[in-house]
Amino acid sequence: MIFEVLGDSSSGIAFVAKNHEYAAIRDILLWQEEIAGTMFECVADDWVGHLVNADGLACVPEIGIEVGLAKLYEGVEFPVSDDVPQSRW
Repeated sequence: MIFEVLGDSSSGIAFVAKNHEYAAIRDILLWQEEIAGTMFECVADDWVGHLVNADGLACVPEIGIEVGLAKLYEGVEFPVSDDVPQSRW
């Protein structure tokens, strides 16, 4: 599994090009602005994205791992700004 934090300069690249590169493995793209992500997995011949929020789990059932998304962000402080929308969840 790959965990990747999306930045302003990498979000478009990661969502398109990197998903093609990572198609053989699980991939989770993490957001900078809030505790959220998109977990991708190959289901049959389809590359499926699952939205994960702060209460969700990043799962790798092949090796028996489940990690709470909030745990991955432990210690991260998000700036409060009028320019950054609060949670979309």
